[in-house]
Amino acid sequence: MLGHVGHLVEANLLIEYLIEHNRKSGKLRELAICINDLAALLSDLGDLDDAMRLSKKAEEISRQLGEKHELQRSLGRQAIIFYDRGDWDDSMSVAREQESICRELGDKYGHGGGIGAQAFILYLRGDLSRSMTLWKKQERLHREMDQIPELGYPLMRQGIVLHGQGDLEGATSLFEEAQDHFCRFSAQYGLQEVLGERAMVNEARGDLEEAISLLKEKEGICRKLGFKKGLALSLTDQAAILCERGDIDGAMCLLKEAEVICREGGMKDGLQRCLGNQALVLKARGDAEGAIALLKEQERICRKLGNPRGLAKSLAHQGHLLADRADPVSKALSLAEEAHRLIEDHGLVTLGKKMKPILDSIRSKLQ
Repeated sequence: MLGHVGHLVEANLLIEYLIEHNRKSGKLRELAICINDLAALLSDLGDLDDAMRLSKKAEEISRQLGEKHELQRSLGRQAIIFYDRGDWDDSMSVAREQESICRELGDKYGHGGGIGAQAFILYLRGDLSRSMTLWKKQERLHREMDQIPELGYPLMRQGIVLHGQGDLEGATSLFEEAQDHFCRFSAQYGLQEVLGERAMVNEARGDLEEAISLLKEKEGICRKLGFKKGLALSLTDQAAILCERGDIDGAMCLLKEAEVICREGGMKDGLQRCLGNQALVLKARGDAEGAIALLKEQERICRKLGNPRGLAKSLAHQGHLLADRADPVSKALSLAEEAHRLIEDHGLVTLGKKMKPILDSIRSKLQ
């Protein structure tokens, strides 16, 4: 409970004491429970290597004991760590094993977690339909359990899908319901995430002041929690808005902090977003070569991850820079066409509206 509401330092000390106590007492099941708890805390703090090491140890103990409940917890945490590292195939694999174990156990909580992890990978790879189906299934499982903090997550993530499809009203309604749920249970991790998603809806509507306000609130929660992934996302999204408003020095300052967090934590998806926004700052400063270098690094990461959103953005901005420089026309058009195909193929309506002026500009310059 301490970890859930954000008291990570106190929780960490307590769990370390319990690990040592159970190790000396030979209580292996209790030891696995405590190791899983500590792995979750370290993962939230951005220490992915130690978190994975501990999670693997808890998995080993659980398999030896035939303790399936703690085994599925280990797998669920590994799915999160693999996702944060950008190992999306491995994340999907362990999430499926978690789901299978929980079906066998009749564990709706863990079952929902396994389904949610798979849905998130599908969403990131642009499969909005299947991700929505799984998140609705996760919602049903959580509602059957009644009054659990995690119900807010499938609601929020269905809202993310609606946002991507251009349904800003539907997304806002789900985000508000999710936020109410997180506030009722003092679920700080969920709260910081939904504040960020609400900010992006406001940004899409053109309300940049409200978007910045929400992102700063998210930033404050993440700094208090020591939650590095959420902090990096908040800084990156704030920077994008500052750049849009012309404060390119302020934007770059935030992006450099976010880049350090992402590189130190091995957070590849967060890194590609950060690099893409840094490229826009360099473009605004007139450094086309530097911007293209960052966009190419973003492109490489997104192709490896299978991330159509980041890839489409990178290609569109590269094409725009090449068109500005009158570089080979075929290259700029090819990049623009691939970006357009990615947006259309994956039904990324909101992104398509944002990228349309850039893609139209490339075509008009090269006609």
